[in-house]
Amino acid sequence: MSFLDSLLNTAKDAIIDAVASSDTAKNAALKMMAPKFFADYGLAKLGTLEKVEITTEKKEILVVLNLHGEAAPVEVTVHYRVLKPGEVEIVNVRSSKAWVAILVNEVVSPALNKIEVPTEATKFLA
Repeated sequence: MSFLDSLLNTAKDAIIDAVASSDTAKNAALKMMAPKFFADYGLAKLGTLEKVEITTEKKEILVVLNLHGEAAPVEVTVHYRVLKPGEVEIVNVRSSKAWVAILVNEVVSPALNKIEVPTEATKFLA
């Protein structure tokens, strides 16, 4: 690795650490990552992602979705835990639609509640 590469990596890490300390910055970063995550996991087939907010003190992410077949937006609150860099576990889900919470909390295999995310993302979630 060249000196310049090393310098750039150090600067990138410093920026990530600084940004990771502010919920406003975390929300901005999450809003940039969420659409890709939504698409990568095939969730875009269900509707559109309207809003994403994180509250790190409570370890929760609020997601507002416009789901196909639903007349009103559906709010989903995801309670999570960071297991290790690059891995997050969904602890439980609350939703404005009971069927969404039941599906995630009781029907989906617990093994699917562990989600791989970019290592940098876990800094924003911690």
